[in-house]
Amino acid sequence: MPRDPDHYEPLPPLTRLPAFVWRRLGRAGRAVVVGVVVVAAVATALTVPGSREAAHERERSEARQEQARQDRRIRALRERMRPHVVRATSIAPLERAIARDARRRTGQEILRTDCERKALGASERALPGLRLSCLAVRTEFSPSEATTGGLLGYPYAALARFARGRAAYCRVFGIAAEGGLTKRQELTIPRMCGGRG
Repeated sequence: MPRDPDHYEPLPPLTRLPAFVWRRLGRAGRAVVVGVVVVAAVATALTVPGSREAAHERERSEARQEQARQDRRIRALRERMRPHVVRATSIAPLERAIARDARRRTGQEILRTDCERKALGASERALPGLRLSCLAVRTEFSPSEATTGGLLGYPYAALARFARGRAAYCRVFGIAAEGGLTKRQELTIPRMCGGRG
């Protein structure tokens, strides 16, 4: 029996609306809906791998840029750790040279330089020269009720060969904690200053 054109059929609840619309569509309408769904599915299938590849390429590009920044930073720190050689037959000229270097680098007043013999590992004991750990002292804290006192300054490493009348020193930077350098990028004190590098 043909449907009465004046017949009113209320809209069903939202959960049954798709089935209601599907029944009301003719054969051509259903074909169009199926075609749109198929085209959308194919387009999604084609673009998702491309999007993933683009995301991976972005990640690789960012990793390369970060590596380049780290490499530049390492080169700059290595340059700043470059050894300096001074004439010295005792520790005093070496300490004065380190104080001058710290003033020049920082533009700050340096009270003095304190150098002490560095504890050596078994592999370092055979190497010639006196290895020193030095601090260009910027500030000194006196002991009080709140503190045992202390020194703030700039660390240096030195290798002294006083018998030959010379010593080499290098500025040392906080390597492990600064910027999370990877093991491959670890900085070492140059051999000329008593390190392993």
